[in-house]
Amino acid sequence: ISCKDTSHYDESTLNELEVYGNKIGGEKVVKILAVTSVPMKSTIMQRAEEMGIKILVFEGNVDVFRQQFLKTLKIN
Repeated sequence: ISCKDTSHYDESTLNELEVYGNKIGGEKVVKILAVTSVPMKSTIMQRAEEMGIKILVFEGNVDVFRQQFLKTLKIN
């Protein structure tokens, strides 16, 4: 899990999460980027999907974010 309190994340952020996720978690890793804003670059969401990275945007509601997080981890 990587957290960014900005919309200024980019491919390097995704690459960093990819490298550390594979190094620490191996094949069964769930890569999550938790952010407070959608990315400035419109291509980031598509690139994250291609890399198997889930981007969760916190929009102020902790309960909604928690449910997104648990759904991503497939925990009920």
